Amino acid sequence: MLPKYMGALSKYNPGTIIEWKHLRPNEQPHKTLNFVFWAFKPCIDGFEHCRQIISVDGTRLYTKYKHKLLIAVTLDANNQVLPLAFALVDEETYESWHWFLHNIAAHVTKGRRGVCLISDRHMGISSAVQALPDFQPPRGVHRFCLRHVCSNFNSRLKITKKTYTKK
Repeated sequence: MLPKYMGALSKYNPGTIIEWKHLRPNEQPHKTLNFVFWAFKPCIDGFEHCRQIISVDGTRLYTKYKHKLLIAVTLDANNQVLPLAFALVDEETYESWHWFLHNIAAHVTKGRRGVCLISDRHMGISSAVQALPDFQPPRGVHRFCLRHVCSNFNSRLKITKKTYTKK
């Protein structure tokens, strides 16, 4: 069903980029989906007029397939979220993040300099960014999301909120 859905996306959204990566386990004639990436042309075109900041994150899908959804977004001049790219992957790993970020560099940023990539501290993302020159100085930079840093700090130190009353 996914190839039909992606076919409909590209048919009714001309210029949509769709990239597939398949596995062939044990040289079987059947392909198994590993990753699929898509980015809508209006969103890609819109990025040229947005801030040079891309935030990426992943979330699990609560379906029988148990895949992960990776997403890249930016903000426009009115602080509105513009989704840039999506991917369905089997797991959040170095390989899946590298593939996703490579496709963002190839199809969305297209060699644009000065792009700041913001993410959580997932090891797959950090390792993939180190292997991709588009998100390394002098072309771009990688920074960590402060909300995730604070959340990790608080959970690791077991800090709880205390209420204080005036005496």
